[in-house]
Amino acid sequence: MQMRNLAFRGLRLPRLGAMRSGGAVPFSIADFFASSEQGAWYGPSDLSTLFQDSAGTTPVTTAGQPVGRMLDKSGRANHAVQATAAARPTYQTGPARATLDKVDDRLLVTVPTGGFTGTMVLGTDQGTASYGVNIPAGPYDIGGRYGQYFPGTAIVGQVIRDGALSAGDAAATEAYFVEEGATASYGAVTDFSNFWRDWSELTSFPLIDTSSGTDFDYAWRGCYGLTSFPLIDTSAGTNFFQAWRGCYGLTSFPLIDTSSATNFYRAWFGCYGLTSFPLIDTSAGTNFFQAWRGCYGLTSFPLIDTSAVTNFSAAWFRCSSLTSFPLIDTSAGTNFRSAWYNCSSLTSFPLIDTSSGTDFRSAWYNCSSLTSFPLIDTSAGTTFRQAWFNCSSLTTIPAGLFDNIKGGDFNDAFANTALTQTSIDNILVSLVASGIAAGTRVFDQSGGSAPSATGEAAIDTLRSRGWTVTVTGGYSFSPADLFTGSETGVVYDVSDLSSMNTEPDQSGSVPAVGDVVRFIADKSGNGNHAQSPSLSASPVLRQDGNGNYYLEFAGAEDDALVTQSNINVSGNSAREYIGGSGPGGPVLTLNIEGDIGERWTVREDNGNVRVEIAGSAYVSGLSSDGVVGARLPDGGTLGDHVLSNGTTDQNASGSNIVNTGIGPLYIGQIAESTWGNAEFYGCTFIDKLLTAQQRSDARQYYAEKRGVVL
Repeated sequence: MQMRNLAFRGLRLPRLGAMRSGGAVPFSIADFFASSEQGAWYGPSDLSTLFQDSAGTTPVTTAGQPVGRMLDKSGRANHAVQATAAARPTYQTGPARATLDKVDDRLLVTVPTGGFTGTMVLGTDQGTASYGVNIPAGPYDIGGRYGQYFPGTAIVGQVIRDGALSAGDAAATEAYFVEEGATASYGAVTDFSNFWRDWSELTSFPLIDTSSGTDFDYAWRGCYGLTSFPLIDTSAGTNFFQAWRGCYGLTSFPLIDTSSATNFYRAWFGCYGLTSFPLIDTSAGTNFFQAWRGCYGLTSFPLIDTSAVTNFSAAWFRCSSLTSFPLIDTSAGTNFRSAWYNCSSLTSFPLIDTSSGTDFRSAWYNCSSLTSFPLIDTSAGTTFRQAWFNCSSLTTIPAGLFDNIKGGDFNDAFANTALTQTSIDNILVSLVASGIAAGTRVFDQSGGSAPSATGEAAIDTLRSRGWTVTVTGGYSFSPADLFTGSETGVVYDVSDLSSMNTEPDQSGSVPAVGDVVRFIADKSGNGNHAQSPSLSASPVLRQDGNGNYYLEFAGAEDDALVTQSNINVSGNSAREYIGGSGPGGPVLTLNIEGDIGERWTVREDNGNVRVEIAGSAYVSGLSSDGVVGARLPDGGTLGDHVLSNGTTDQNASGSNIVNTGIGPLYIGQIAESTWGNAEFYGCTFIDKLLTAQQRSDARQYYAEKRGVVL
């Protein structure tokens, strides 16, 4: 009984400007709850309702004291408390108010079963307004969400009623709070950052005065209970950073004045309830990062002014209901990463100006309804990774699209597309025209047609420049392709586990990592398979940190795989070796005995490439970078030998070769005292000189097996 008297003390006194709309009956907030309506009313000006502790044992008596408990003056006993001392608001005077640190200060009220669906009137030190609300049962913050997001820094008065107030009663309550010391209007506020952030309980928002506002970042983020928004004055606004992010309940949006705005970063991110968007003035906008990301309810988009925008990254990401897109001005745009990602209903795309664009990663990812693409300007483009990934209906790409690009990252760029043969040829020829021969050089296509001979020739050129190219149909270099006639030689490929066995007669099994390998097949077609002489002299299958397989030759002095027939390179005829090796060093020896012909060894010597001819040797200045080669032209001498790593050649020097090279071919460690352990990824040895293109393809092939980039 005492609490009820306390709560209703002096509430029917008439106050200046606070009369009911008829003017005859004194205004009283208590009347809002006279018929047992649920809700709450908090008034810091009434000291009898304030206590320093959450239990309500120590009253607030003077300014500067904490507020741990604020009694509900509605008569419904929905008192607000804060058990954590450091998170309690502070009572201040002039006017009487509960001030908030905007870090964690707040009180909590436990909303009873059924919640509050109606009106909230809030008076603060920066403005006063009335809102439609739907507050569910459970704890609710008085002082802003989490004590951080609040339209002011102090509570002067707050009323929440289950059941909507009339416009007149709401206005009278606002006037009452203004008399208590609240600021009437938000008209002087310039920074609205986080004011109503995560106030998901809001169902309507008032037409407040925001005419001075410049910064609206996060202002209504997460207000997903709103279905509409008023035409507030935003003419001075420059920053709308995430202003309406996550307001997915909005079904329409007004034509607000955004003519001064530069930053629209995630402004309407996730507003998927919108089906259309107004032609707002974005002429000053520079940043559209994820501005309409996830607005998958939009079916069309207006021709807004984007002439100053530089960042379009993910601007329309997952706007999957858009069926067309306007010819906006994108001439200043540099970043188009994921701009139209998953705009899966677009059937065509305009010839926008992308002449300044550098980043096109995932730009049209999963635009699965596009069938053709325009000849946009990609001359400044440096990366196109996954740009058209999963554009599963895309058949047509024009010639010349990439003639002047600045970078070669096309990883998965055209994966899962439906390109015609002409289109894939157009792309490959255009990449050749770009001249890119440094940096990242990767191109991937899957689905659609394989390239013609024209495209394959372009692939050869690209690979000679260090590109890794994957296309439909699997046109790819294989060392076995070098054996087009009756060439003598071998091809060993450790990455092909099925080509090896744990027993020399292949009666064992395909090796697993850690197993001894006693047989490796020759894939050149010559049948020069190699075996180990004994179990103790056999290499072991290993896998490096990149997942690539290699044979480890270590331990015994004669660890090796040896061909069971002689390799005849016909005296001083041409020959060439290219292989992949680990830091332990590659080893290939032809005719190890050396007494019936040339002993020719290619190996690593303290990190450098070395060739030995009988008793003579030459150590190059080339570091072994994972790919090692050596070649000798017809009738040559040691001085005519060319040694190579992955990218560079160097001539050897020395005496004539006089003997014929006939003998078994050894892969591995021949004498522990002569050279160190070997790590062998595979090799090609052939009795002819390769063309520059073939040599480049072979180098690139073994670089990939070795897991290095040339």
